[in-house]
Amino acid sequence: MSDPKKFILTKLKETGYPLEIEILNIIEKNFGIHYYIQDTFFDEDEHKNRTIDVNVFLSRKVGGYSKELKENPLFLYPYLPIECKKSNKHTVFFSSSKKTAPFSGQLYSLMKDDNDLQMATEIHLNSDKLTHYKEHVSYNYTMIDTKTDDFFEATMQLIKFVNYWRHTVLGPSKAPNLIYIWFPLIIMEDNLWEAKIEEGKITDLNKINHIIYVKSYYDKFEDTRHFYSIDVIKKKFLQEYLELLKKSVNSCENYIKSNQKYLYKTYKIKKQIKR
Repeated sequence: MSDPKKFILTKLKETGYPLEIEILNIIEKNFGIHYYIQDTFFDEDEHKNRTIDVNVFLSRKVGGYSKELKENPLFLYPYLPIECKKSNKHTVFFSSSKKTAPFSGQLYSLMKDDNDLQMATEIHLNSDKLTHYKEHVSYNYTMIDTKTDDFFEATMQLIKFVNYWRHTVLGPSKAPNLIYIWFPLIIMEDNLWEAKIEEGKITDLNKINHIIYVKSYYDKFEDTRHFYSIDVIKKKFLQEYLELLKKSVNSCENYIKSNQKYLYKTYKIKKQIKR
């Protein structure tokens, strides 16, 4: 090896680290330092620690608080866990006009009420600024001309990370009225394609910037199967995606504040018992 520095630089360019650092620079411009790099979680399936590339907490804002109403305020906690994937291979998502995603992101509430998810869903459905992409949803994909499937690994990392937080970190919490929204995101260098399928035939193939990938996963904690909506974007679309995301979070807050009495009445949010 005549020039170890050149050799190391060449190998580093083949990894996903330059992409990850570039993504972090964009994140910092939008959200400051509100993120964790290589955030660790415990994989309950394989019984070992894992990491995701970046976990961004957009804000910890309080919505729905009123001195007149002596109930608990509603707390909104949006998180953006990210996996960055550098690949020169083409990833093709198969979509159908008959398949639509209900929203981008995963909702979870700690309110001890049977209808807590319905309330969180209502807030998000009335606030989601990513509605243009609801028609671009896929339940299946393929990677062209490769034997390795980095995309599958990225989806599983994100799903297991969200599950870990839901059941292990947040599950034991006694805090009331907390609504968490995760926006799982996979950022690819390039080469995202969408193949339209109608009546079993591929009718169109186009390069895309963003698609919602829906994946099912068996949750052994709840002994049931869940469907996860994961946003998949190209790197060049990240800034636009973040702007849409910030608008969605702000709209969630505004909807809570504007509809506080309705939400408390409809979903029977319990008052806090002062000791």
